[in-house]
Amino acid sequence: MPGRDLINVLFIAGAGRSGSTLLDRMLGQIPGVHAVGELKFIWDRGLLENQLCGCSKPLNECAYWNAILEAAFGSVDAINKQDLWELRQAVERIRHAHRLAFPVLQTRQNKQHLQAYADVLGNIYRGIQETTNATLIVDSSKDATHGFVLNQVNNIDLHVLHLTRDSRAVAHSWTREKLRPEVQKERTYFLTRSVYDSASRWILLNWLANRLQKTSTHYAHFRYEDIVSHPQENLRNIIKFTGEPSLLALIDDLFDGNIMTFKATHTVAGNPGRFKVGPMPIRLDDEWKNSMPAGRKRMTTLLTAPLLRRYGYLGNHNE
Repeated sequence: MPGRDLINVLFIAGAGRSGSTLLDRMLGQIPGVHAVGELKFIWDRGLLENQLCGCSKPLNECAYWNAILEAAFGSVDAINKQDLWELRQAVERIRHAHRLAFPVLQTRQNKQHLQAYADVLGNIYRGIQETTNATLIVDSSKDATHGFVLNQVNNIDLHVLHLTRDSRAVAHSWTREKLRPEVQKERTYFLTRSVYDSASRWILLNWLANRLQKTSTHYAHFRYEDIVSHPQENLRNIIKFTGEPSLLALIDDLFDGNIMTFKATHTVAGNPGRFKVGPMPIRLDDEWKNSMPAGRKRMTTLLTAPLLRRYGYLGNHNE
C-alpha cells in the first residue's frame, strides 16, 4: 500500500481510441476514486477554451475544478493559463518524446522546463487530493510524454497502466466522424485519420507507453478487449495493481450483470461517451470486424503486425 504521504495516481497510457475514457469512467464510479480525464488538456481545452467538464458545465464554472485549482495555486485568478499551456507544449509535445524517453539527450533548458512543469502537476494533484480526499486519482491523458513528466513529480506514487486495443479497431474508429459536444461555440468534429496515419501513431504511442516500463516503479499492461469482456474481474485486478485493497469490496455493487450505472464525473476532455449517465452495458465494440473495408484491414495488419503479435492480437480468434 502506498505511503500516505504520497498521492496515489493511476496513469492510463496508450494510443487514442483505445477505450481509455470508458476505463477512466468505470474506475471513477468506485467510491474514493477520482477520475479526472485527460489532465494534460486542463490549460487549453479546459481553462483557455472553457470546454465542458464531464459534469456538463463549462470548466471555468465547475465548482469542483475551481476548488481544486484554488487549493493548488492559492487563487484561480493567479493562474497564468497561457504561460502554463506554453510550458506544457515545451515539455510534452510528441516532438520532445525522444528526450523524455532517453534523458541523456536532454539539454539544461529541457531539464529546467521538465522540472518546472512536474512541479505544476504536483500542485494540481495535491489540490485534487486535498479537495476530494481521494484514495486514488485516475489520469487518462494517454500520451506517454505526459507519463514521463509524471515520473518526475515528487509527491505522487505513480502507477502506469498501459492500455492497448487492436490496431484495426483503432484505425476503424479514426475513420468515423464524431461530434465534439464539449465545444460550445461552434459545431466541431474530432479529426479523422488515414489508415497509415492511425497505424503509425498506434505503433509510436504504444512503443512509448511500453518505454514507461523502463522508468516507472509500477507498470502493468491491460487490453481493452479483456476489460470489457470481464469488467468486474479486471477492475479488481487494476485496483490490486494500484495497491488499494480497501476499494475491492466496492466494485461488485456497481454492476448488475454487465450493466454499470454511471454518474457524472469531472473529466477534462475525452470521448463523448463521458457525458452519458445512467445504466449502460459494458460490451465489446468490434464493429471493425464487419464494417472495415478489407483493404484497410490488411494494410493496418501489415503495418502493425509486430506489436499486434506482442499484445496477443494475432494468432488467435482476433486475427
